[in-house]
Amino acid sequence: MIFAALLGCLMASSVKAQPVPGPVIREVRELVEDYELKSGLEAVARLSAELNTGRLRAADLLEARFLRAMTAADLLLLSGYSEWDRIDAQLARAFGVKRDELIPAIDRALEEVREGRFIPLVDDARAALAARFRGGISSNRLGSRTDLVYLSSVSATLSALPKAEALAPLGADPCGEGSCDEGLLKYSAASRRAYAALERALSSITRLIHASDFGDPFARAAEDGLHQLSRQLLGAAIEMSPSLPESVGRIEGEGEFDTLVSIQEDGVVVQSKARVRLDPRGLALPDEGACGSRRFIKRGGRMLNELVEVLRQSRASCGERVVISASDTLEVDDFFAAIRSVRRAGSTLLGVAGRRHDGEVGVREFAVVQGRQKRDVPILKIEPESITYLVAAKRRVLSFPRESGEDEAPREVALSEEEQLERLKSELALDEAEAPLIIRANQKVSFEQLRLALRLERARISLWVH
Repeated sequence: MIFAALLGCLMASSVKAQPVPGPVIREVRELVEDYELKSGLEAVARLSAELNTGRLRAADLLEARFLRAMTAADLLLLSGYSEWDRIDAQLARAFGVKRDELIPAIDRALEEVREGRFIPLVDDARAALAARFRGGISSNRLGSRTDLVYLSSVSATLSALPKAEALAPLGADPCGEGSCDEGLLKYSAASRRAYAALERALSSITRLIHASDFGDPFARAAEDGLHQLSRQLLGAAIEMSPSLPESVGRIEGEGEFDTLVSIQEDGVVVQSKARVRLDPRGLALPDEGACGSRRFIKRGGRMLNELVEVLRQSRASCGERVVISASDTLEVDDFFAAIRSVRRAGSTLLGVAGRRHDGEVGVREFAVVQGRQKRDVPILKIEPESITYLVAAKRRVLSFPRESGEDEAPREVALSEEEQLERLKSELALDEAEAPLIIRANQKVSFEQLRLALRLERARISLWVH
């Protein structure tokens, strides 16, 4: 086991003749030739005792320290998989430390032998220990040990919460630095990181299988654990969410939607979520026309009719729950027209979509109201430069300052969005958050003004659509 790995290091690092090891080292090498729990614990205990005598010298001393640290690390990393029981207490006794000091002690012992030919194995073991017992997943694959622990982390995450946002912390954004597959740019950053995590998991499975076939002692010992993890992972699937245009503003909240309709200056983009499955043959983004592919509809006389047709097709194959985002600079009439199109298509409108604080798609659900106004429900009426709050016989009006144009007299500096939201809540003295609220917007106001009102913390919001 460790001896085979050590021998590989020695042969790769130097062609000079190595000194003949002493009897203790030769006996320990035989104990760790194959991964077996009993012989591994015996090797660690014997090396601990021998190192305490102070009799070892030169190369034997360095190899003994390396074998003790590396064997202990590997036994600990393999514990908990298949027939390998938790061995913390037994290993702590063999290592000569208290149980709660075992992991720091092994890490220190590895650090002390991190030199020359031992560096690759030591770095792999230390990164794997940190990932498994301290939650510090390594961004880079270092060897069989980090591969196995990474697979375990991915499997545990998918078992607990099979969603892209849960898996995202285990992956690096493939589009974060420089160029990437253009198809990935269609999806949110968290979805791309989750996709990268699945790719890395599949690569880890392949590498461990190949390493075992080529005699890697750790990979051979990990075969039972690998088979167990592979069964759990292969066939696992996640949903990848669409990315939002840069012009989309803030909306907090979570919602399970199927399709995102994004209204932009030059047209409408329709994209459903994509389902990606971990398959032994590899990962693949959806083909054109499948769920997850992006459809652009150019602005023009037939835009809304085409939107209805696209949504009908999407409803049949990808789901009927729709959210709508819009560029802040557009007039709200574009947003209303999209709402009417969703309803004509027979899809279910959940609400407005926007960018959450973490950059992912946020959803604010609302109901659509049409027809005669209800007198007993509070109404928030939005005009181009003012907002009026009507409840019973009360009427409160709030005007927002804005920046002046080039030919206008200087005005008060415009408030930030968060300041406007706070002022809206405080100066209009909105009633309790549990009460329903109807929002009615002039068709000529900007979508940004409507979006601000939709960010109000109300349990129930309805939007009056003309």
